[in-house]
Amino acid sequence: MVVSVRINSVLEKSSALKSATEAVPARGNWLNNIVGNERADYLAKEATKEDPRSTTKSIAYLGTTIKRIQQTEQRQEYEKYKARATALNKATYSAKYPLKISKTIQMPQNTKRVTSSAFYSLKLGHGYFNSYLKRFKKRDSNRCTCQNIQTPEHLLLYCHLYKDHRKTLLQTIKHRPVTLPLLLHTSIGIEATLAFITSTRIGTRKWYLGQPPEDLQRDTV
Repeated sequence: MVVSVRINSVLEKSSALKSATEAVPARGNWLNNIVGNERADYLAKEATKEDPRSTTKSIAYLGTTIKRIQQTEQRQEYEKYKARATALNKATYSAKYPLKISKTIQMPQNTKRVTSSAFYSLKLGHGYFNSYLKRFKKRDSNRCTCQNIQTPEHLLLYCHLYKDHRKTLLQTIKHRPVTLPLLLHTSIGIEATLAFITSTRIGTRKWYLGQPPEDLQRDTV
């Protein structure tokens, strides 16, 4: 891979620098006001403005350089993948949510498994909602009880059956407009969405089974 070649190049240069610096021992006392020494002082100050070259102090620098190379290569590969995936399906996960390389968004501690499972099913678009289930003939209709198409976006942002719960969610998030990526792909949005799921049970099996009987004519899940 290109990233491996570039990282190896950085490490090889580091090894060469180490050999060069170890081959020149430092001796003697430093005397001020001598032309040669003054020139050395000047060069030393200029050297501080350049990239680190001493292997005894450049481990962090090398780590940063390697990480930067990795992230650049990852982002380039991801952008190529995203372009291909989006061309085939504009509703794909990579089209909805931007890549996050620098850190991983963690689920808050003490989140119940049923809640986190519902959260991820809503984010991935695969779960206990009719637009997904009808595709696999688990439902006769893809409609919500409110008669709109029952998608994760509809349930979280628009369904009037949960308008009171949604008011609390919107009060928690000050940013506008509130979108699916904001709710499912940012720390503050995730916390607000988990609270919304906890209060409504949206996306859980109990919620699914608790929908009106006329919506469960072919319940084979």
